Amino acid sequence: MKNIVLDTNILYQEGLFSGRMKILFQLASNDLVTVYIPDIVKREFITKRVSELSDSIGNIQSNLKAVLRKVDGESTFKDGTKALVAQTTTLMQSVQESVEDEFEDWIKLLNAKIVSFDPVKIHDVLDDYFIGRGAFKSQKHREDFPDSIIHHSICNLVSEVGEIYVILADGAFKRGIKGQEDIITLNSLNNLFKLKDIEQHIASTKLQEYFEGTVFTESLSNYLRNQKEIIEQIYIEDGVENTGLLGIRPYAARLNFPSPKYISELKIVNFYPISETEFTADISFKTSATLHYVSDYGSYREIAEDTSRLIDMDSMNGDGMCDLYESVNTQYSGNVYLSFIAPQSVETIEAILQSKDDYESVSIELDIDTASIVELLS
Repeated sequence: MKNIVLDTNILYQEGLFSGRMKILFQLASNDLVTVYIPDIVKREFITKRVSELSDSIGNIQSNLKAVLRKVDGESTFKDGTKALVAQTTTLMQSVQESVEDEFEDWIKLLNAKIVSFDPVKIHDVLDDYFIGRGAFKSQKHREDFPDSIIHHSICNLVSEVGEIYVILADGAFKRGIKGQEDIITLNSLNNLFKLKDIEQHIASTKLQEYFEGTVFTESLSNYLRNQKEIIEQIYIEDGVENTGLLGIRPYAARLNFPSPKYISELKIVNFYPISETEFTADISFKTSATLHYVSDYGSYREIAEDTSRLIDMDSMNGDGMCDLYESVNTQYSGNVYLSFIAPQSVETIEAILQSKDDYESVSIELDIDTASIVELLS
């Protein structure tokens, strides 16, 4: 039995019900791991998720109200818009409760334990704050208070349960806690799954060789080309990488409309079975997409004069800032989740993916979280 602590940034990266989280559910139900969640991690996650959802609903509501201001007379269209505004108001009021309920459901599935912070330890947190040690990047760095509280909660937990594996991605926090007695840090859930006893429990060598091999990746590429909506719905709003290829400074870069037709170099790694019918893995592939971004008019004119670039402008405001877009070749990376209606062999999985009619036997979901521009397309 391994004691596991998940940090807030891992919850942000994974989400509560990703394929890898489902593997963690399996490990917990088989008593291979016990999961601990510091109370401050719970609070941070819920607060951020509520804020993100509230902001998104608020943006929708603002846009709907803008529509209403442009409709003068009474009409079915206006009544429908008013109804949508009322629905967004109702949604806004239920966000907090919905997020809290979802988190509690996740805790129950994991049979996780919430770790409360011992108020007595606030003296240790303050000592670290003034000295700049532990989870603090430097002296009096106030933003690190939550990490420090998590740090001391974990140290207190070690004294109660013994050795703990802490899964976190924050570099400064990791440096502060690494080297503490009976604390082992891991970068991701994938690193947890590679620990010998856990890997032996979830391993399926024959299936892994197939899923990570060229036969499956070619079949999956063809499947995604035919089931176009799976690829077409991918939208990357934050963290578009390698924008330096544009040769100018872009603002609010986002990728939309990836092409199923031009999928290439699809790769599968870190394959794991969740059950006899469910599987998850990391996936990457290349395809063309439309890059939308904002820049100044002078930069737009500079690019427009380059005959090797095809750039278009949607609009320009009074300050000369332009909404621009152009086609790019992009490397997408994330997670793939496959679910079959019944246990399958390698042979039947291959037949399903190659069939143009039997798509109801499999469900494929992509969770793409990063994208990097590979080249500009002319």
